[in-house]
Amino acid sequence: MKKFVTRFLAFCMIAGFIATIGIDDAAAQVRNQSGDTINRSFGLAAYMQFSHLEFLVPIWVSPKLVVVPVIGVKNTENFGTQTRLGAILRIYQRMARLAPYFGVRALADMFKPNGGSMVTNIEAGVLYGGEFFINNHFSFGVEAHVIVYIPDVGPRMVSTQTLMLANIYF
Repeated sequence: MKKFVTRFLAFCMIAGFIATIGIDDAAAQVRNQSGDTINRSFGLAAYMQFSHLEFLVPIWVSPKLVVVPVIGVKNTENFGTQTRLGAILRIYQRMARLAPYFGVRALADMFKPNGGSMVTNIEAGVLYGGEFFINNHFSFGVEAHVIVYIPDVGPRMVSTQTLMLANIYF
């Protein structure tokens, strides 16, 4: 499992490097369709998928590269508490009103059943999505993920999921 995590982290770093090749300025500045400069530094976002909600803080590293720390908590009354911590790397293909992107994600999924001991699983995957910018500060989007689950105990699983997101940028 350590070998997989090391390879995944190396892949994330290489993808981030490739995404920044050819980018002229280090600030997250893009121009909208009327030619005005838009500066984004960070935002607040939420993933919505059925009964699960995750909060994200997208940090614009460059005009096409966003690093997104993820925090998620889900408490089921008679079952237990699930806490998720991780990061997502998004690489935008182009910045327009509709901005497609691809990326990678890695999360630690910690589950504590009521009356039981904590179990930590690792999620690693790739994603493709798009954001529709209503204006310079608000967007909605969808993402499709292919995820490998690496549990503490038991076999590894590959899964797909889709989700919606809402963003506020500052």
